[in-house]
Amino acid sequence: MSVMIKITLKIPRFPFTLETSSGKQFKVLHIDSERVSIETGKKPSTLKIPVSALEEAPNFLRGKGWIRIGAVHEISDELSLDTFLKRFSHGTSLASYVAPLLELAEIAKIDRNRPAKIRLKASC
Repeated sequence: MSVMIKITLKIPRFPFTLETSSGKQFKVLHIDSERVSIETGKKPSTLKIPVSALEEAPNFLRGKGWIRIGAVHEISDELSLDTFLKRFSHGTSLASYVAPLLELAEIAKIDRNRPAKIRLKASC
């Protein structure tokens, strides 16, 4: 089953509130065949997460064990979900929002201790 189907099945209505690994809330506003639209921050801004980023994330995580979510606004060569997701965005850090979506879909597990980490669930 695709990542997007798993996410969609877990969201009963919009907007749907989730939390980043650091406990900051964000809202899933809409899902379509191309993107997941979310609202973030105290001064709300909308981000669009490409479906391809969510669909390809499990393959990236496979076989790596725990890796940093790494949603920091820095350039780094360290292996993290954020470094993988950079190719899907134009400078926007998506990892803080992709990780909870993967966890919601029961595809990944998040360790919320700092620095936050993510791993693929054994069943995936």
